[in-house]
Amino acid sequence: MLEIVHVGDKVLRQIAEGVDLSTEKEYISHLIKEMIETVKNAGGVGLAAPQVGISKCLIIVKNPDADEFIPMINPEIVWKSFDKECMKEGCLSVLGEDGKPIHENVFRYTRIRVKYQDIDGQEHEDLIKNHLMARIVQHETDHLIGKLFIDYLEK
Repeated sequence: MLEIVHVGDKVLRQIAEGVDLSTEKEYISHLIKEMIETVKNAGGVGLAAPQVGISKCLIIVKNPDADEFIPMINPEIVWKSFDKECMKEGCLSVLGEDGKPIHENVFRYTRIRVKYQDIDGQEHEDLIKNHLMARIVQHETDHLIGKLFIDYLEK
């Protein structure tokens, strides 16, 4: 299992490097397994590689419709709906004084289209209509550009 890093660790504010499956497939495959184990153990619904100290464009998201974790390599949100909704959101890397994730209201797009690769290098482009899954993908892809959900909050 991997260690989750927390606010203050510089990797959380870096732009992650793209994954090159032609040279990193074995490493990324192992990392995916470790990240899924880590997020399940932490009781989370998503995890980005920077959250485990690795500056790579890789996220793991839970599909609430199928109760499975989906790895997305080099994900890119290519479309966002006009509609947004506000929901409580937390992060395994943003803890309160009690050592548990804090939760705050954040506005996110309700539907998105995301392009990504699977471990075999197959390209996918999915329209995500499930509001919760769309939120998870947006939250995790933010980690790849050094953005945290607390950046959306009023000061």
